[in-house]
Amino acid sequence: MIDVNALEEQCPKCNCKGGIENTTWYHNWAIRNSKLHFLEAKDKLDTIENETPDQPDESVFFFCRNCHGRGKILTVKGKQLMEFVRFWLNPINKFS
Repeated sequence: MIDVNALEEQCPKCNCKGGIENTTWYHNWAIRNSKLHFLEAKDKLDTIENETPDQPDESVFFFCRNCHGRGKILTVKGKQLMEFVRFWLNPINKFS
């Protein structure tokens, strides 16, 4: 029997999230949180709806290039299994 857990592991670059936060947004979030921290609940809703702070043009998250957004990567055993499957699924006519 194949142990599926031995075929993949958590991605070390994104910690199994599949994406990485864009650090250019940190400053924007810090300013917004500091403004909202001192307001009452009703005022917070009005402020969020009316205020549009200068936001970065980039995405909030980037897909992890290591795991391609999956959050997991193949182990050595997983890579071996994939090579085996690709070999047998690829119909190459070597003698024609």
